Amino acid sequence: MLIVNKNANNTWILTLNETKTLSSPYYLVKATSRFNNTSKTFILSTDQSSYTDRFNQFTVTESSSEVLTSGTVEFTPTGQWDYEIYEQTSSTNLSVDAADNTTPIERGVILVIGTNQVTYKKRTQGITYKGYGG
Repeated sequence: MLIVNKNANNTWILTLNETKTLSSPYYLVKATSRFNNTSKTFILSTDQSSYTDRFNQFTVTESSSEVLTSGTVEFTPTGQWDYEIYEQTSSTNLSVDAADNTTPIERGVILVIGTNQVTYKKRTQGITYKGYGG
């Protein structure tokens, strides 16, 4: 399970080299909220791993100022999201259908932790009382 903290830089450790077919792919992520079934696609930042034959390390920034082509994405609502990762040669494509390989090379769950900016509105409802005899 991958963890995302709201309004923070998050480090993801993955093992994508085991299943990739392209020599130097960009990784396209499709994340779908289990709460409201909305989806987001974004491209992971540059692999920061010193040992790419063993694991891949990426920084995913959770922010309302999205830059979907470099791993900055807003995950709203909090909770569980399903993810699929695809490989592609494009550094800008955000469509799974246009990826070089439309079969996911990894699937899993993201847990988004933190608080959403939620505004509550107090509901005011008049109450009418009936009196009987007395």
